[in-house]
Amino acid sequence: MADPHVTKAINVFSDTVGSTDVTAGDLVYFDGTDWEKADASAHTTFAEAMVLNTYDSGDVGLFCTGGILVDTDAPYTQGTAMYLSETAGANTATIPTTNAAIKQVIGFAMSTSEVRVDIRIPSYQNQFFPVSAYDTSGEPGLGVVTDGWPGPGLDGASETAYIVGRLPDNFVELEMARIVTNNTAGSAVDYDFSVAAGYDNASNAQDTGTAITANTSEATPADNLLVTFDVSSMLDSGLQGPGRNFAILIDPDGVGGGEQQILGLNLGCLVV
Repeated sequence: MADPHVTKAINVFSDTVGSTDVTAGDLVYFDGTDWEKADASAHTTFAEAMVLNTYDSGDVGLFCTGGILVDTDAPYTQGTAMYLSETAGANTATIPTTNAAIKQVIGFAMSTSEVRVDIRIPSYQNQFFPVSAYDTSGEPGLGVVTDGWPGPGLDGASETAYIVGRLPDNFVELEMARIVTNNTAGSAVDYDFSVAAGYDNASNAQDTGTAITANTSEATPADNLLVTFDVSSMLDSGLQGPGRNFAILIDPDGVGGGEQQILGLNLGCLVV
């Protein structure tokens, strides 16, 4: 059995190997101190580099972010995407399926013995989740249309609305989360926000984040103004995870003598 090796390495750098011995082709991440084996089991241990040679724990070794991984034992299937594995340090042609596992493409099998590895830095991804068709505002369907904007119009504390969404399967980090509304209220408004979250085929209440009470808008309310509410703290670190479903309840305490149409959730994430 031949040992894998790396050719045509790009972005080569040297740094300290972490607590585990590594071999050429191992995928690693930086934990703030040194380089540990990457593991798709958690979004905090996604792959950031590949090892160039065999090193013991504590060695200063060479790493790269891309190149050709060669294994003459021919374990690959030509034409398949390669993912970070849930086995620490390894790659796999099988997309991870465990709940909370990150789905990170790290390369492409050029042949049965060669993988072109290209480990990219996280990028920003924006998603918009419209408000759910279900609402308790006493209006049919999605509510009313005001100045071209459709949505449930909340004008009292007994009226609520919901937003349902899902974090990306290649999620790394939450950057921002804002509820967007179409405002016709002329004075201050405040809302309570709560969330339920869960993975596929698991409990529908695995996590409830951090509820927000009496949250006021980021801009002073005025008629004909699109007003946002920052709910980032509600989707806390315990709730965050690749592929996690969530449902947000929007419950007004006061709407300031007018009406607010709930348009949806603007979500910004880092993904790989």
